[in-house]
Amino acid sequence: MRTFGDKLKKLREDKNLTLKEAVDKIGISVSTLNSYEHDYKMPGLKTLIKIAKLYNTSLDYLIGIDELPNINKNKIFNELENIKNRIISLEEYLKNTK
Repeated sequence: MRTFGDKLKKLREDKNLTLKEAVDKIGISVSTLNSYEHDYKMPGLKTLIKIAKLYNTSLDYLIGIDELPNINKNKIFNELENIKNRIISLEEYLKNTK
């Protein structure tokens, strides 16, 4: 399992941001971000929210609840609901054609 620091560094690198560019967007110092990326410190909630927004990811991913960075749970639930409704419609159609 990846640590918070591992995830944070990977997200920054995937977005092709230097430490300086990332801290300017988050509003923290380079040494603070460096300490997060090396798991010396954990950010507070306000900073976590800024990080999640910058990298378009969820707080659940950052803190280790979700394993994937960009899960849109509402979209998945809506798709599952659509599939369920299509299955029900198909079952009703099959019943009526017997």
